[in-house]
Amino acid sequence: MGPGSEGFGLKVTRSGRKVYVVQYRMGGRAFPTKRRTIGADGSPWTPLTARAEAERVLHMVGLGQDPAVAEQEKERQQLHGRFEQLAEHFLADSQRNWAPRTYINRKSDIERWLLPVLGKKTLCSITRRDITAVLDRIPDGRPALPRNVFVLMRTIFNWALGRGDIEKSPTLGMKVPRAAPERHHILADDELVVVAATAPKLGPVWGNLVHMLILTGQRLREVAHIEWSELDRVGRIWQIPRSRTKNGRDHVVPLNRAALATLDAIAGVEADDEEERKWPRSGFVFSHVPGTPVSGFSKVKARLDAMLAGTTDPTVRPWRLHDLRRTVATNMQRLGVRFEVTEAILNHVSVTQAGVASVYQRHDWLDEKRAALDAWSDKLVAMVESYQATRWEKPKKSKVLKKAA
Repeated sequence: MGPGSEGFGLKVTRSGRKVYVVQYRMGGRAFPTKRRTIGADGSPWTPLTARAEAERVLHMVGLGQDPAVAEQEKERQQLHGRFEQLAEHFLADSQRNWAPRTYINRKSDIERWLLPVLGKKTLCSITRRDITAVLDRIPDGRPALPRNVFVLMRTIFNWALGRGDIEKSPTLGMKVPRAAPERHHILADDELVVVAATAPKLGPVWGNLVHMLILTGQRLREVAHIEWSELDRVGRIWQIPRSRTKNGRDHVVPLNRAALATLDAIAGVEADDEEERKWPRSGFVFSHVPGTPVSGFSKVKARLDAMLAGTTDPTVRPWRLHDLRRTVATNMQRLGVRFEVTEAILNHVSVTQAGVASVYQRHDWLDEKRAALDAWSDKLVAMVESYQATRWEKPKKSKVLKKAA
């Protein structure tokens, strides 16, 4: 086959290697000749099979289809048709609608649970068995995770279905895993006092972090990632930016006396004059390495539990750090704080704040939140006094509660 001819041929290299090729033009003689390699002589390419492939290529050319372009499109579809590519596009599209924390959690779930099983699979090849394989990898000690991961997969495939990337979702007809039982655990007064009294043994960083959880009722990561730039000592407020809140809304938390004293201790403030007490302007409040917030919450909680196990009175029932937030909310109810104020302290979007009400009712409850959190600080002092009054052997008073007094 000559350089300018069209059709099937055999190319012999200088080393003697034989390669089957096919040449074609996409148009008349004015168009350049293109050469496409079929394969080297030998299995699976024999003169017979190679000629059949050449005829297929030339038939495509006769229909006006360039085999080289068609092959590139096929490779592109196979690449973008993999689940890992779909997940990347899904996250990029969803980031606009999710709160930053939600995005981080969903991205983590995709990377940890979905991609190891589904990542390299093409969308059309994913079946219910693959969905089940993802769920089977989740350890038994994570009761809420199977349902959350399944709902995430269903959301991704429904999104792909709406885009036309797939014709049918592999989750269709599958039963959603059962929801984890709701937790209603509240720490009793004496349990809370013992937790607060034991926390300083974790060290100044972790001990003060636990105290701030008790004093403010805010979410663990919101407290753990506080930056000094979010705090105003003069105004006694903590401004959590929407980028760090679960619902994507700015949140103002008034700081009661004990919270101020705790932050003063972290900042190393020793001035007697209230107006001379200055906090750093930047950096993380809770950090062991400059520029990096604390992490490893489960290990620290295990250490605290081991310390609590050494106390004989009272025995602290199994609990989680998030239970401190629920305990604060319950004590707000005991203090007679209005439901709307408690919801505002917790930064919950309740029914009363949704829909039209969220547009026209813009009261921020700042004064009411401050009064409630100050009352909570006073109650903590009363709880310590009550605990000590009923024990023959009085434990050392928690530093956080000394500050509140």
